[in-house]
Amino acid sequence: MRSRSVLIGLVVFGAGVLTALVVLSRLVVSQAPVVPVLWFLSMLSGVGFAILLLWLWLQSRRRRAAVRTAMTAPHSSTRT
Repeated sequence: MRSRSVLIGLVVFGAGVLTALVVLSRLVVSQAPVVPVLWFLSMLSGVGFAILLLWLWLQSRRRRAAVRTAMTAPHSSTRT
């Protein structure tokens, strides 16, 4: 998990979740300020999650292709 895409996805997801917590704190504390931009920023959690899912999908395609080529390559179990 040292990919830059994973790090970006996790940071964006975390920022979205933290912003959503700030926005939803109004349900508990009525004096909490609500800026309309915060509603937009709270949607970043979905964007970060989509980035992570895209990275996971691409990695599975790469691994599937690597396994497919390894299975078709001729190999021998005895060393010569």
